[in-house]
Amino acid sequence: MDTLTKPRQLRICLFLMIVMLAYGIINGISILMPIIARSSPKNESVIYTVTFILGFSLYGFIIYKIHNARSWARIIWSLLFIFETIIQFLSISKISTSDLLYIVIEALINVFILFLLWHQTTTRWFNEMKIKRIKVIETPPVETLYRI
Repeated sequence: MDTLTKPRQLRICLFLMIVMLAYGIINGISILMPIIARSSPKNESVIYTVTFILGFSLYGFIIYKIHNARSWARIIWSLLFIFETIIQFLSISKISTSDLLYIVIEALINVFILFLLWHQTTTRWFNEMKIKRIKVIETPPVETLYRI
């Protein structure tokens, strides 16, 4: 396998991550707009908006770093997924039946993303890319190789 080519599992994983991010942004905006409209203290709407922007920026940044073969980003994504799943299950009694279907579908897609993210082929690619980055860092510049 060419180390410059991402494995198929990772390409599918990144695509699903971007789709889930886009879905989350659209869903978040649809939830955020009524809150902003009805919130009497404007500080509350600012807090929700800033949290929304920071949260989705963090997810976008993690996707970008996974795309750039940073293994730590896989760990952060996994931890955020686990944290999000725990929160959703703790608040399951407050969720309507129609929303429950969307949450279950989202959870299944995220489990599939997690599976692809830690697939043997994907893990091997991340390790190869790490070794390649280390070799590039350790290689002295060309001009120092030819000094007399």
